[in-house]
Amino acid sequence: MPAKKKTKRGNLATDEVSQIEERVGRLKDFLTQERAVEKFPLFVVGAGVSAGRVPFLWEIGAWLLNKLSSEEIRSKIAPSDQWILENAEQVAKGAANRRVAAEFWSAIQEDIEPFRTIWEEFSTLLLIGGIPRLNEGADGALMLSTVYQGLMSRELKPTEAHFKIAHIVAEGHAYVLSLNFDRLTHKAFDHNSDEKIDAATPAVVCHTAAEVSNYFCSTGSYGKFFPAVFKVRGDVFYARCSNPPCSLSQVDYPLDRIIFEQKDRDVLKCVGCNQKSLRLQFSFPGFRLKEEQAYPLLGELKRFLGLRISTIIIIGLSGRWDRYLLEFLLNWALEMKIPIIDVKPDLPGNDLINEYRELYFPGIKETEKGIPFGESVFMRVYSGADAFCSTLEKGLTTHDG
Repeated sequence: MPAKKKTKRGNLATDEVSQIEERVGRLKDFLTQERAVEKFPLFVVGAGVSAGRVPFLWEIGAWLLNKLSSEEIRSKIAPSDQWILENAEQVAKGAANRRVAAEFWSAIQEDIEPFRTIWEEFSTLLLIGGIPRLNEGADGALMLSTVYQGLMSRELKPTEAHFKIAHIVAEGHAYVLSLNFDRLTHKAFDHNSDEKIDAATPAVVCHTAAEVSNYFCSTGSYGKFFPAVFKVRGDVFYARCSNPPCSLSQVDYPLDRIIFEQKDRDVLKCVGCNQKSLRLQFSFPGFRLKEEQAYPLLGELKRFLGLRISTIIIIGLSGRWDRYLLEFLLNWALEMKIPIIDVKPDLPGNDLINEYRELYFPGIKETEKGIPFGESVFMRVYSGADAFCSTLEKGLTTHDG
């Protein structure tokens, strides 16, 4: 039998739109009933939510590979370090395994030439803008389409998914855990989708277990509710002062706590010594240390939210580098007998979370129909983040869309 022809509606085929609407409809019914007993979903936000706004790891790898491959730079790399070019190529292709990627990200950040100069240039471009945005041409070759806005740029806007998630969380109907370094989830609380600040709800960001505990144990002030973005180290960049006498030279701190000097766009000043001494660092998701640092925050989050969560909704997370997080979330779902939803487009390599579940958590069965109460099930929603969040928000908040 020939395949059924798909008719397009916008960027999605009509049968794909129907699948999204059907499954999201079931999910909304479930969430609405759970809300009646004061239980709310936990959004887990991955890099896919920021697609088109922030470079993926492979795009960063492609830029670094291009720099490393120039004759001038290649001649400065010691013979014993030439392997870094091979590793860079694997990262740029998206084919690097955990060991290869970890070795590459460690080496490229070494405080020796030529790596120091390359990393400083990359850091500047990432923060103020200029990392190439690559698209695949008809022949499979990568082509430069434009450049990304810098993470500190006022022109960098959250996606529709960021705004919808922020809206749901701001009304007290959900919680959000982000693995991203781009600040866009937090930024979406500061402005609504129409850029009206007075219609927005400022949020706090919690990076550590102590900050999570303080957030839930505090009585609040100013007579208003402050939503929170809980941040766990995923594909994350952070900063450290390179001025040895400064107390912050021994402390890593997130990009959302950096003061950006608008009058001097090429540098970031350290808040501790007021010197142009900040150095960007990248905590590769595959580092074991990064995973160990994440566990206390995740444990504290579960301590306060374990009985409050109705559903775990994972959006735009590949799961490739975050097996520790998958184990934690699936254990949470199994222990509390709640469903877990995986939202990503139907593309090659996008079913790693489901494959991990089948292998290590076979007791969590997949469902394509309804979502039962008091049972841990897994549902896959083949959708982009914007389409899913826009559909989900309708009917869940006081203002639909």
